[in-house]
Amino acid sequence: MMHRITGNYAATSITYTLCLLSMIGAAKSISITNSIPQKYKIAGDYTTKSEDVRIASLVDLDQMEIERLLSLDLESEDSNWLEKARGIYENGMYAGPYALLKLTKPLDRPVDLPEISGSAYANSIAYDVSTHPIYEMSVSGINNNERYETTIDGLIRIEDPKLNFEAKQLIVFYPEGSTCMVNGRTDDCFAGPNGEALLQGYGAIEYSYDPETENYFQYSLKGFSEDESKRMYYCEHHGGCDSYLEYENFFKYYGILDYGNHWIDSAFSNKSTDFSRGNINFSVLSKRARNAAISTATVTMNTFTKINQLMVEYAIDGCKKSVKDFSTYGDSSSTDAVIAHWDQAVGIYAGSALIVRESDDAAEQDSKTGALYFHLVQELAENFGVLEESGKQSVLNKKILEEFKRGRFGLTQDDCDGQVFKSYWTIVHAMRVPWIQGVLKAAFVLSTEKDAMAISNENFLEEQRGRGAASLAALLPDLHSTSPTTAQVVHDEFEKSLSGGRLNYVVVRDALEHAYQFLSVTCDEVGGYLNPETGNYYQATRPCGGYGSMISQRPENVAYTSTASTQSSFLASYTISSLASSSFFIVALVVFFASLTALVSVGRYNHICASDGYHWLRKNKDDDFDRSYQVQLRTMPLSSHSHFQDGSDSVSSNSIGSIDESYVL
Repeated sequence: MMHRITGNYAATSITYTLCLLSMIGAAKSISITNSIPQKYKIAGDYTTKSEDVRIASLVDLDQMEIERLLSLDLESEDSNWLEKARGIYENGMYAGPYALLKLTKPLDRPVDLPEISGSAYANSIAYDVSTHPIYEMSVSGINNNERYETTIDGLIRIEDPKLNFEAKQLIVFYPEGSTCMVNGRTDDCFAGPNGEALLQGYGAIEYSYDPETENYFQYSLKGFSEDESKRMYYCEHHGGCDSYLEYENFFKYYGILDYGNHWIDSAFSNKSTDFSRGNINFSVLSKRARNAAISTATVTMNTFTKINQLMVEYAIDGCKKSVKDFSTYGDSSSTDAVIAHWDQAVGIYAGSALIVRESDDAAEQDSKTGALYFHLVQELAENFGVLEESGKQSVLNKKILEEFKRGRFGLTQDDCDGQVFKSYWTIVHAMRVPWIQGVLKAAFVLSTEKDAMAISNENFLEEQRGRGAASLAALLPDLHSTSPTTAQVVHDEFEKSLSGGRLNYVVVRDALEHAYQFLSVTCDEVGGYLNPETGNYYQATRPCGGYGSMISQRPENVAYTSTASTQSSFLASYTISSLASSSFFIVALVVFFASLTALVSVGRYNHICASDGYHWLRKNKDDDFDRSYQVQLRTMPLSSHSHFQDGSDSVSSNSIGSIDESYVL
C-alpha cells in the first residue's frame, strides 16, 4: 500500500520554527549576551565554535544507553529492557531537550525584540535563497517540585515573532547539561500542567503543558532516518536534489524512504522487513544476534544517514544559496550557519566523548572512546591491521577528519561545487570501509573457514551474525549500484548464515574485492581480518594487493599503512622503481588511460561504472534516474518535534501523489 504525508504543515508556526531552526546551528553559538563563543576540538584535530555541534553529538549517550539496555536484555527473559532501549532509540534521551509550552493567555502587547542574533537559510519547498533573521530570547520559570524553588532557564529562537507568538505555542530549549527527561526524570523540566514564566522583552506569561509527554529531544537515532526521508520525499516529487545521489542508492535499492528506521524497527519487533530487495527476517535470529544488529545499524545506517544529510542538504545546498544571495554582503552569520552544519556532521561522526573545549588542558583523547562512527572505524581498524605506524590510530579516521577540514575551508571560500563537493564524496566513500570490514569479519567467523579460528564461543558467533547483517544492510545499496549481481551473491551467502548455516567466505571476499574499485575504496584501506591471538592474518583473510588480476598479490604479514598512502589510490603507493621493473604494469596503465579517454570522448562515460565515485564523469547526474517509478512511503509517524496545527501527530494512509506545497523542510 502506498501512503503520503498530509496536513497543513506551514500553518503551524511551531513546525516552521523547528524546520528553520534545523538550519541555524551557527545561531546557537551566538548567545543573547553577545559573549565570545567557546572553541571546541573534535577528536583532537578539528576546531569548531558551534555549540549546536556538541548538542547534536550527545546522541552518542543515547547509543551507549541503548547498548547497555540491550546487554541487560540478554540476561533476563522476562524484562522490559528491550522496550526501554526502543524508547530511547525512538525519542532520544540526551541531545537537545525542549518543552512545548501552550500559552493559556494570548500576549496582549508587543514583545520588545532583542538584536538579531544570527541568520540562516531555510530549506523550503520554494527555492528560498534569502536569509532569515533569528531572534533569541530567554524564558525563565520554575520546576515541578513541591516547593517550586528551583529556577528553570530556557531559550526560544524564532524567525517571525508575529507568527510565532500568535500561534500561542512556544518551543523552549533547555540549556546544555539539562537532565530533563533523562530516564524519565522531570525535576529539571518546567513545571506543569500549568505554570508561569518570564519571557524576555515581555514579562510574565501563563502556559499549560504535560511534563511527561510534552518534553522532547531535538535529535534521536530514529529521527536521523526520518528527517532525511522527508527531504527525499520532497525531492522525488519536486526535483532539485541533484546532490542527493548517495541517498538515491539506498532509496532505489530498498524502495522505502526511512529504510534505516524500518530495518531497526523490524529488528525491535522481531519480524521481517518489507523492502523491495535485501530483506531480512529477524524472527530467525537469536536474541543476541538481533540485539547486536540493532546496536550496529543505529551507527552504520542511521548515523551515516544524518551525516550525509547535514553535508548535502544543509552545508552544500546552503553554500549554493549563499553564493546566490547578495543581500548578505558584509554579514557572515548565514555563512556561519552553513559551516556549523558541516561542523555538526563532524560532531555526530565523532560523538560527544571526543569533543572538548579548546581551552581545556586535555590529554590526548583515547581513540577508543565514544560510540558512534569514529569508534566503529577505530575498532575495525584494529581488527583489520589498518592503523598508523604507531599502531594506535586508524588511518581512515585521520583521512576523514582531514577531509572534513578541507571541506570546511571550501565552505569559507564558497567553493560549493569544487572543494566542498570533492570532500563530501571522499568522506562518503571512506565511510563505506567499515561496512565492508564488518561484512568480511562476520563472513569469516560464520563461514566454513571458521574452524581455523578454533572458536567455540557461541556468543561471539551470534554477535557477529547480527553485526554482519547490519553492516551488509548498509553496504548492499552501494554495492547494488555498481553490480546487482555482486550484491545478490553476497546477500545470498549471508542468507545461509541467518538460519545457522555456513556461508562461503572466499565467495564473499572475492565478490567484494572486485567491487572495491567501483566503491571507491582501496585494499590498503580495508586491510584483512587478523587472528586476535597472533596479530596476523588467517590464510583466507590476507587482504588483496590491488584490483583485478592484482588481487592475487596477498601479503603474508601486517604492514601498517602510512597516512600518505591512503590519501590516493593503491596504484600510487607503489614506488617508481617497482613500476619501472614491470613492463606489463606500464603497458596496462597506458591501455587503461587510453581506453578511458576514448570512452569519455564518445560519450559513453555513464557505462564505465555505476558507482557514485565516478560522478565527475557524468554530465547529467540524473540521466539514469527514472522518476516515473512509484515511491513506497509506509505510514510513518513524524519525529517528536513535528506538530500539527490541531496538536495531533497523525499521518493519513492515502495513495501517493502530492505533498502540501507549503511544507517547510
